[in-house]
Amino acid sequence: MQSYCNADCRRARFVRAVLKGADLARAQFARAELSYADFTDTKFRGTRIAPEALESTEWWKADFTQQPNLLKAVYKRDKQNLPDLERLYRKGEIHWSVLDFIVTESEANEIVEFQFGGVVCIERRDREEWKIAWMITPALLHS
Repeated sequence: MQSYCNADCRRARFVRAVLKGADLARAQFARAELSYADFTDTKFRGTRIAPEALESTEWWKADFTQQPNLLKAVYKRDKQNLPDLERLYRKGEIHWSVLDFIVTESEANEIVEFQFGGVVCIERRDREEWKIAWMITPALLHS
């Protein structure tokens, strides 16, 4: 059974709170203190929260599927200070909705640098994520 917040949490203190797996549907977090809160698999759905409120948290563990504009704002603010995304991915510490956003919508992030004559095959895998299945570069053809 899932729990839904649907609460007015304005000006509340959630320092080091464990919100793991919580559904924060329609919750309001204006001026709430959320430093070091655990947002692993927490769902943001119609949540009223300023991107600044997620500072000093591991927000990349949360589910932003239903609130992409919040993710976009948080990412824009923090993209220069993110930890190593490859390491987070290998350890399963980044939510797929965040990874999907970074991979597909970030203008600053290039996944593949194409060379003339190169071929890349991408496939849709579980959770409808796109992954590189294989690639051929001109250097491979001349070896």
